[in-house]
Amino acid sequence: MTNVVAGLLSKNGRILICQRRADQPHPLKWEFPGGKVEAGESPGEALVRELREELGIESEPAIEAARYEFTYPGKKPILLIFLRVPAWRGVLENRIFETLRWEKAEFLSSYDFLEGDAPFILQMAVRPTEQTSPPARITYMPPSAVSPTTDTNIGQILALLAGKGYAVTQTGPDGLRIQETDSGIAVQAVLQGEILFLSVVCATVPSSKITAGLMRKMLAADSGISTSHFQLHDAGGGERSVTLNNFCKLQDMGADDEDDILSCVSFLLADVVHAAELIGKDLR
Repeated sequence: MTNVVAGLLSKNGRILICQRRADQPHPLKWEFPGGKVEAGESPGEALVRELREELGIESEPAIEAARYEFTYPGKKPILLIFLRVPAWRGVLENRIFETLRWEKAEFLSSYDFLEGDAPFILQMAVRPTEQTSPPARITYMPPSAVSPTTDTNIGQILALLAGKGYAVTQTGPDGLRIQETDSGIAVQAVLQGEILFLSVVCATVPSSKITAGLMRKMLAADSGISTSHFQLHDAGGGERSVTLNNFCKLQDMGADDEDDILSCVSFLLADVVHAAELIGKDLR
């Protein structure tokens, strides 16, 4: 089996991500720096070599953060190994990528990453307080190969929402993209244990648009936003994304849980519409 290493480099609470060039396989997809482990190399040695070739730096011994098998359509399975790089020497330079960017962990799910990275990205997305420390270790297998470990699984939620007319696609072992067909508004969902987290990006704007007056509107008790809450995320390039977020706690996927999920999605979509009326002019 081919082993592939990915390096997790952190600086000032952000993680380095890289965009592939248009002339490379998987054009313009985002990824972490790294590549294939060659014969006779350990994963750590391979990452040192890849970071030297791609970024011109010499890295210190890396610490494994996660590994799992992944199979791209029509390809043989690969073993993805994510390694946290504690330090490096030299100045980062872009030698092979379209662009480099430092991004906060909780915002990585908004980028168009390689499909193989999606399970790891989803794990990071639900850990906003651990931006510089990826999960200690995760193991991923396709959902068809394992039995659910809890009473609730993402397939049940997908079936419920699809049955109510939403356009739903699975973005990872615990992630969904839920789109309301009439409005086109898309909700990102992540199931973490018993909690279903929901989020919608309202707008991505220059940081100068996030004024004190706008913040007062967003935080006001009488804003009219019913059950959701606003969050701001650094989108890079001097821009910030405004998101609306909601969650619900599930138990056994009985009738009560189904009502909670549908209500949570419905309220979030309604709040997005109201948010456009509340702060839309400020963000133009």
